[in-house]
Amino acid sequence: MSGDLGSGRSQYLAVVGFTLLALLCLAAGVWLRDAEFNPLVKLGRPVAFCGLAFLAYRGAGWARTLLVIWSGLLALTCFVAASMIGFDSPVSMVAMFVFAAGIGYGAFLLATSNAIAAFVTRQRVRIESTPPAV
Repeated sequence: MSGDLGSGRSQYLAVVGFTLLALLCLAAGVWLRDAEFNPLVKLGRPVAFCGLAFLAYRGAGWARTLLVIWSGLLALTCFVAASMIGFDSPVSMVAMFVFAAGIGYGAFLLATSNAIAAFVTRQRVRIESTPPAV
């Protein structure tokens, strides 16, 4: 069981880390292309994703569900964007397809992995069983 919890933690952190890396690279790509770059929006998305990930890490099942939905929509958006920029820059198209595939697989893992579910459940039980500080 402890190996399953360690596997769940490493899977969870890998999925969240890759998605955060993708969000930051997408923001950097917009900035480097001299497109309309709004730092509050482009950097706020990774911060909001990180906050949801922290809540899910602490055992909030609803936050994990929101991460799955957000990651799935982000993967779909990356696929659409990759097909739209394909003629402009083949390197950007390949990078977007890699991000889309990785984020899509991460959303699938978050939704279906028994190891991640066991880890998140264990975190919730551990936090609920801790006595409140006086």
